[in-house]
Amino acid sequence: MERKEIYEKIKQAISSVLRREVDFTGITEDTDIIETLNLNSIVAIELVVRMETLFDIEIDDEDLSTDLFRTLKNIADYIEEKRALANE
Repeated sequence: MERKEIYEKIKQAISSVLRREVDFTGITEDTDIIETLNLNSIVAIELVVRMETLFDIEIDDEDLSTDLFRTLKNIADYIEEKRALANE
């Protein structure tokens, strides 16, 4: 799966858990999406579940932190890492 496709799926997941269409214009891979999109802990939990389903990964409890969900880049890096480990 290409990085661009990962970003698109992450964006779709974010819009889905926020239950609204999110305009990602101006949001780069390094934008603080927690602050910009006002993500709270309930949304973060829903996002974890959605990411696990979409990408067929398991997000470890010890990996859960605000830093993991702070940027699109952080999320994509984590997903790529988990998928690579699963394919070893």
